[in-house]
Amino acid sequence: MSSKKLLFSGIVLTTLGVILLVFWTKICTTVLHSKLVLSNTSLSFKLWKDPPIPIHLSIYLFDWENAETVIKSEWKVKPRFEEKGPFVFSEHHVREISSWNGNGTVSYQQRRIWKFVQSMSNGSLLDNITSVNPIVVILGQKVKNIRFIGPVINSILWYFDEKLYVTKTVNEWLFEGYEDPIISDLVEYHIPGVEIPFDRIGWLYSRNDSATYEGNFTVYTGINDINKLGEMNLWNGRGKTDAYDYPCSLLDGSSGELYSPFNQKQHLSIFLTDICSTLTLERNDTEEVFGIEGAKFIGTDYNFDNGSKYNRQKCFTRNSLPSGVRDISKCKYGAPAFVSYPHFYLADHSYGANVEGLKPDKARHETHITLEPNTGVPLNASAKLQLNLFVDNVKGISVFDNVVPTYMPILWFQEDASLTEKYCNLIGIFQKVLSGGFYFGYVLFGVGLFTMLFAWYSMNGLICRRRYTDLLAEEENES
Repeated sequence: MSSKKLLFSGIVLTTLGVILLVFWTKICTTVLHSKLVLSNTSLSFKLWKDPPIPIHLSIYLFDWENAETVIKSEWKVKPRFEEKGPFVFSEHHVREISSWNGNGTVSYQQRRIWKFVQSMSNGSLLDNITSVNPIVVILGQKVKNIRFIGPVINSILWYFDEKLYVTKTVNEWLFEGYEDPIISDLVEYHIPGVEIPFDRIGWLYSRNDSATYEGNFTVYTGINDINKLGEMNLWNGRGKTDAYDYPCSLLDGSSGELYSPFNQKQHLSIFLTDICSTLTLERNDTEEVFGIEGAKFIGTDYNFDNGSKYNRQKCFTRNSLPSGVRDISKCKYGAPAFVSYPHFYLADHSYGANVEGLKPDKARHETHITLEPNTGVPLNASAKLQLNLFVDNVKGISVFDNVVPTYMPILWFQEDASLTEKYCNLIGIFQKVLSGGFYFGYVLFGVGLFTMLFAWYSMNGLICRRRYTDLLAEEENES
């Protein structure tokens, strides 16, 4: 090959190498984003609408072991609890699209389908659990500040022989629910201020396979801005909730399973319908799943702070509560419900000091999620929260006599999901293509540069040889 052709080849190879090095990332991310955005034809939409990823919900119920002793002692003895479970359920999500909207959002409803997995559980759905009597505690909270209603409610509770505690099976506490005659009685007499918006008592009653329970979601598809992929736009047609004061009332964060690609993101916000608000996780470490490294985000003391350490959290606290719980009563029909980390992990010591049997443990009770940065795909996630009912002294209602104000643990759950090896391999292929383009660019640039130098050297050598030949010819002619 002539030197000129070599030089031209070197220029072409070097140029291609520079183009790959400069534009390869943009080319790859453009193609990737077209797959990540939600549309009728995108890959991510198919996986998001009916996810094939295995999810498990593990529920631990707190058995109030000494309920009768506590009441007979006039609360001089602390309530003692024993954690029972886990009771494990497989969980499958199905999303039903309502509309594709012109502002780059999609509206949908979500069904969660649970099935009990006996082989993974420690116990049976027929096991008996003694716990705080929810209907009694809810009624006490509702009439606490309503004059003249207390004696009426006290008479009803006495008539039905209601106590501050009740024993039911695991299934009754969770999905099946159980009937309480007080509910129908309250409906019949229409007592103002104490309306009960359900016909059975059960923490997950009427929720299994329901498309309406969690409400209507509107999230960004990412088509106009990939950084908004999966972010909440509206919930039940509104951009805020009535459960908290501003700015805690504003919708914020992801809907929970779609996240945008990121690089330097240090915080991750997730909106949860169960608490009508957002949890924020902090970037903490890295984690490897089937050879794919991701950024790990964890739940910190920020989420349930009372505003004393993080001023932004003050709007979640209506009363001067010690840090460690969030009041979700307005999210739960006025029930005195509070959410925390399991076993009051990271909470003020006073919550655990009023009860016995709880042992907070970072390894067991920390919420975390790991995302692959280039795609935003969750590699591994484990969400953990605890439900508590606040029991207080209510004047005029005898079952609350001598009660020491206590946040009584009811249950805590752990929702786990991990990307399968098959899908991790797909991410691995993308990572190899992304890095391979760079390596190939460097190779092309190096080969091209070497070819150019070689061609330049050859051309200069040829010129020198010609000049040398010409000089010899001139000397011969002169001689």
